[in-house]
Amino acid sequence: MENGQEFPRLIEGLQYRLMYCEQPLLVAALVVELVIDACARRTDEADKSLNTLEENSGLHRYNNRRKGNPVEMDFMNAIEILHFTSRTLGLDTLRLELIWPILRQVLNDTKEITSQTIDRSRELDSNASPMAISDGLRMIEELFGYLHSTCENQLLRAKYEASRIQTQLTVVSIFSMNVECC
Repeated sequence: MENGQEFPRLIEGLQYRLMYCEQPLLVAALVVELVIDACARRTDEADKSLNTLEENSGLHRYNNRRKGNPVEMDFMNAIEILHFTSRTLGLDTLRLELIWPILRQVLNDTKEITSQTIDRSRELDSNASPMAISDGLRMIEELFGYLHSTCENQLLRAKYEASRIQTQLTVVSIFSMNVECC
């Protein structure tokens, strides 16, 4: 979370889901959502930086993108960008890898709690509507399912961008050695 800018989003998330505020896991889910969203924004920024470096080096086959001359690249700047982007993605990958199994466990637990609540309500009142009784639990279950999938998606994106960084580091290193020796 960046410089307290996420707090208003947390309040907004609570207001949007006001009828579910009695759910103890709601705040935790909203905080996790903020972390995943922040990682997604940084992954998008990494993608843009890597696209720019590809354009500067001219090492791409996209007709709709600029093609620079690799010999004219500022290699130190490129290495600095790649290092910073790699570090950022590495930290976000760590965050997501720590969150992902927790989300899976909470998802499994909420499914079990929902099932037990429905069973208990049927024991107490055979006419009780399972949907009405467990609406909040189902919302939490769905929210954690969504967060689990989103986290997994962001992990895959971060790993893809990390592989692009390694490729570009190799290319920049080769070009910088060739330029220095000639």
